[in-house]
Amino acid sequence: MKKPSARQTFRSLMSSPGTSILPVVHDAISALITRDVGFEIALVSGNVSAAATFGYPDIGLVSMTEMAQLVRQINRAAPLGYLVDAENGFGNALNVQRTVSEFEAAGASAIMIEDTEMPQRFGAAGKTFVSCEEACGKLRAALEARHDPDLVIVGRCDALHSLGMQETIRRVQAYSECGVDAIFVPAAKSRAEFLALRQATKLPLIAVGLPADDSASGLAFLAECGVFLTVTSTIPFQVAVQASFEALTHLRATGEFGPFTGRACSRAYLDELLGAKKFEEKQSRYSSPKP
Repeated sequence: MKKPSARQTFRSLMSSPGTSILPVVHDAISALITRDVGFEIALVSGNVSAAATFGYPDIGLVSMTEMAQLVRQINRAAPLGYLVDAENGFGNALNVQRTVSEFEAAGASAIMIEDTEMPQRFGAAGKTFVSCEEACGKLRAALEARHDPDLVIVGRCDALHSLGMQETIRRVQAYSECGVDAIFVPAAKSRAEFLALRQATKLPLIAVGLPADDSASGLAFLAECGVFLTVTSTIPFQVAVQASFEALTHLRATGEFGPFTGRACSRAYLDELLGAKKFEEKQSRYSSPKP
């Protein structure tokens, strides 16, 4: 029996019972670790990728082609089912279509398009948004641009904090009617908000974390509300940043790594993660015999 593709695996989650955890990756090594511990899906997040790969804050400075290249590198290293943050599609509806084409070619399994304006208007307090009508046009353009029907298109609504629940529900209903495969409302946190979203659309939902006012029932409650994925925090990336800072600070002060040497991963694990043995075997096959 043929193994399902990464896209088929990702798409199948939308109709599977329960809520799956979606870890965040930002480069090839974080993707390899994510695969190594057993995850089949992950989020290529815009904000973490901007910080880790480009050294930028999350203010829209990373271009579409740079992000597509990053997705390609990550997918080459560890071909999992990746939900890719495509920001607002990097422009108008035609830009959205090119974005979908490039991200699909790079190996994305799912692409989410949000309804914010980018770049944000100079001097604006908080996020600014395109109209609901323009956002719908972008989502229809995204759907028309995909070549593989297994590619998942996600409509993302960021309006909850700025425009309120009533406008969020109006947008969620409109985005659902466009024909997208799933809806992501990252600001939803409470039971009441998730229940309102479940009433607004029957499409699969994506959340961030667990309900703030009911973390005890957590994943079970999200599953009841039709949430098939919940995005984890950026803790692994932040831990890595903190560990690097502490180790380098110690090196600068003492000239050696001292206690941090014992906290480092082994060379054997790193070689295994990178597939060093496989490359050595290939090299031996292609090398000329010694005289």
